[in-house]
Amino acid sequence: MKISLFTLMMISLMPLLAWSMNQVLKESMIQLRQQGWKVEEMKSFVERRPGKRPYQMLKRDVQVVLYRLHRQEQELFCRVEYDSQQDTIREMCSKDENRLESIVAE
Repeated sequence: MKISLFTLMMISLMPLLAWSMNQVLKESMIQLRQQGWKVEEMKSFVERRPGKRPYQMLKRDVQVVLYRLHRQEQELFCRVEYDSQQDTIREMCSKDENRLESIVAE
């Protein structure tokens, strides 16, 4: 059975295509603002999550800030989380608001 080079190339690019459709952008909020994105809406709340080992019996607070940004006719949604137990900040942005809601921090 012969497989053409074109067919092999298309098969190898399929994961890349799937990834790009559900892509979470790597730029930070600072970088996006420098690129001309404007904050249109912002929501802030605290999530109580189970602690991580060895403190799983304790609750940890995660400050979550949701942003809706726009630039010309484009729209972008960002989620910034500050984890008090791990003292970390996590930023995620996507063109699809539902995509961000489906991402649950571990």
